[in-house]
Amino acid sequence: MRAAHDAATKPSASFVLSSMRDQAPGPHADFSGAIDLLDWDEFAGAVAQLQRSVPAALSRDSFSLLLVKQEAHENSGTEIIGYVADTVLNPRHRAMMKRHAADESRHSRVFLALRRLITSDASVAAVAKKEPDPFLARYQGDLASFLWDTHFAEISSIFYLDTVRRAVTHPQQAIRRKIDAALARVIADERRHVASTASILSDLFRDDPLMVARMQASFSDYVHAVREQAERRTAEH
Repeated sequence: MRAAHDAATKPSASFVLSSMRDQAPGPHADFSGAIDLLDWDEFAGAVAQLQRSVPAALSRDSFSLLLVKQEAHENSGTEIIGYVADTVLNPRHRAMMKRHAADESRHSRVFLALRRLITSDASVAAVAKKEPDPFLARYQGDLASFLWDTHFAEISSIFYLDTVRRAVTHPQQAIRRKIDAALARVIADERRHVASTASILSDLFRDDPLMVARMQASFSDYVHAVREQAERRTAEH
């Protein structure tokens, strides 16, 4: 009972494995064992710090600024994940990553639509894209490390965006419901991305003897990055 509760309320190995419930094939035993050894309390603590950076009641201006950041983030994800997907030989893995990139593009449009909705201004411009993303020049084909980074980022995003969803305020209930539905859809997609990246990583465990080392390095780096992000966003409010 405790594991089920944790899986629903904070990042954990149980959360990841429950996300993979509908994936075929199921998680490789080495993958399941490895993620269970990670310090998920440390990760959950960093994510909780990020969640606390969200004001208890988001004003229109604060929410609009947050949406700008999310739109830019999704633009970057579209380009980067799509680029890496084109280098992947396994057709199943490539298709999953292409769908992920397409979702990121749609999320960018969702966040733009929400900015227009809350400002009642259809002329609000999309966030300018920075092309090419600097990551493209740095990527050397380490798919596993890239996917671990992406996997942990998607987990963090689920809990962060859910906190945002609950903090949004608006005097018009109809608009509030539209915001809630839009963010809920994005969160559901992120949950699917946790499952799809985990599924690919589980497959890669079969052939990569360095997978545990890659996982641990990415995990440590990402926890540090989340704490830095939380500190920046707290300072902004």
